[in-house]
Amino acid sequence: MNWRTSPAAHIARLSRCEKIRLGFGGYGEPMATNKAPQPVVVEPRPGGKWAVQRDKGQRASSVHDKKQPAINAARQIAKNQGAELVVKGENGRIQSKDSHGRDSGRSKG
Repeated sequence: MNWRTSPAAHIARLSRCEKIRLGFGGYGEPMATNKAPQPVVVEPRPGGKWAVQRDKGQRASSVHDKKQPAINAARQIAKNQGAELVVKGENGRIQSKDSHGRDSGRSKG
């Protein structure tokens, strides 16, 4: 890119395929993604350990001996990703949920 060329002018010269590949909607605007990040889940593992992982993840982000450190680690990930935190009990049922994403502002609580 030439120093005299503005970023908008550079984007305008790209082909539609190049714009889409680079994350632009093909017309110079960034593509809108309304896909919410997957929840971060704290769940029990065999042997009394606690795992932190994405909702549909195959591998755990981290494994902890106690539940509270697992919740703390999961909360940090959820805040960084703007995702929901889901904490499950020893029986595998959901105990609590905490949203760190984009709330509508109309929710009570």
